[in-house]
Amino acid sequence: MSSPTALPETLRLSEAARVLGVGDTTLKRWTEEGRIVCERTAGGHRRFRREVVLQFRSRMGGETAAEHAPADGPSDEVREGDSRAWLDEPGDPSEPIAMSARLLDLRAKSRDWAEAGDRLCAGLLTEIGERWISGRLTCAEEHALSRSVEAALVKVAHAMPVTERAPLMVLACIAGERHTLGLSLVETAVRERGMAVKFLGADVPTHDIVRAIRAHRPVAVGLTASRHPRPTADLLEPARAVAQACAEVGARLFLGGGGNWPPVRGAQRVYTLMDLVTALAPVLPRPASTV
Repeated sequence: MSSPTALPETLRLSEAARVLGVGDTTLKRWTEEGRIVCERTAGGHRRFRREVVLQFRSRMGGETAAEHAPADGPSDEVREGDSRAWLDEPGDPSEPIAMSARLLDLRAKSRDWAEAGDRLCAGLLTEIGERWISGRLTCAEEHALSRSVEAALVKVAHAMPVTERAPLMVLACIAGERHTLGLSLVETAVRERGMAVKFLGADVPTHDIVRAIRAHRPVAVGLTASRHPRPTADLLEPARAVAQACAEVGARLFLGGGGNWPPVRGAQRVYTLMDLVTALAPVLPRPASTV
């Protein structure tokens, strides 16, 4: 699998995961969430069309280490671009200064923060989750790493100049959701393009989100919910209420995270930062070519 033309027309799960640079478990989850389309054999095994996998990889940004690794192992350049490897480098991987340096280096190797963020999700953040699930990371270690990443992103985002009349995006975690890292990724990506952000934070009651939308009249709203077990019905009420408020002020609503969001009129489900900034392109002050 050294080049796209060498790939078979149809890939098994492990083959597609290797092309994307993620684990089998992660790719299974992505198919369940609808992020990537697969087909099923008569025996229920997942199969992926080559063009679907390559298009998905292109949207996420970056190329996998497995593709370019020589026979005697990956080069230094490939290792540096693989954020999964950060966890195995000497020292404390959650040390704030080192984490900030790694993130800035990843941004330097990417087109913009949207691409860098997607690469981070597919690499380091996925690896953190998989190691926590398998017991190779403690809960405290997982929290320290996530906090370090988010703190670095917040510092970067708040250093970006945004004009007073910049279009506004409201970001919030729905009630019961306490993970704000995804929102910080979004904030960094859109502020780089010149968009202002009203960050409402974690565990926000639906009526408070609606109130903020009516008060600030944003051009876009982003809600997130994690993949922890939660019935789809629990996500329906906040999604509908916020969609109604967005319709009143002419804002677009985007639903993100791993939650099982139900289809809601006026809301768009997004899975990657690249998808989000593409959808927002008409209202972003700075086009990609100027970032």
